Amino acid sequence: MTEYHTNLINILELGDLPEEGQEQLATEVEQILEVRVLNRAYDDLPPEKSELLDSYIQEGDPEQVMTFLQDEVPHLTQLFEEEIMKLKEELAEQKQTMVENIQKGLEDLEKEA
Repeated sequence: MTEYHTNLINILELGDLPEEGQEQLATEVEQILEVRVLNRAYDDLPPEKSELLDSYIQEGDPEQVMTFLQDEVPHLTQLFEEEIMKLKEELAEQKQTMVENIQKGLEDLEKEA
């Protein structure tokens, strides 16, 4: 697992998941974050800069895209931080819902027994 993925797992407090699933989850979280940050960056860019970003994305050069974003979106780090915190809250809510559903299922099984 990359250091970035390890950091994501730690920040999102998902270290209690099985290790074999952590890499896959970290990859999916990374993709979600990239999409969310790109969407927010698009909102902040004037149309001509958005079109330029589109062309870089179409070329398929992630380094060029990242360089462009760093140059044109001065608060890029803040966008990532905000989206990570939002995702952390969403995952915590989903985790709680899953725990509640499991507990309810166990209670229902006990009643049937």
